Amino acid sequence: MPSCRRILLQKPDTIRSQSATIYASATLPSFSFCLGYTNGFRHGAVFASVGLGAKPSLEISEKVELAQLRDVVLKYLDEHPEDRHLHAAVLVQSALAKAFPPQK
Repeated sequence: MPSCRRILLQKPDTIRSQSATIYASATLPSFSFCLGYTNGFRHGAVFASVGLGAKPSLEISEKVELAQLRDVVLKYLDEHPEDRHLHAAVLVQSALAKAFPPQK
């Protein structure tokens, strides 16, 4: 997940404008993967609570855009460098649960 930090900070247009370089061709799929992972985590949390009846650990409004989720995860990585060795799922869960706790 820490490697996603560098990737997520880039805008897709910036990466596409560098498409002639090896760097750009290598990072574009990674950019998509990192955003997709974060968004997939959101959908997994919804499925766990609605589909499986698990107690929700976070609650993200449908109005929250992917860019905001990205920013939340990046902020968490910046504020918790001691956790960067942890699994990506733990980092994303911690970041999103802190920013979007379940409503009581």
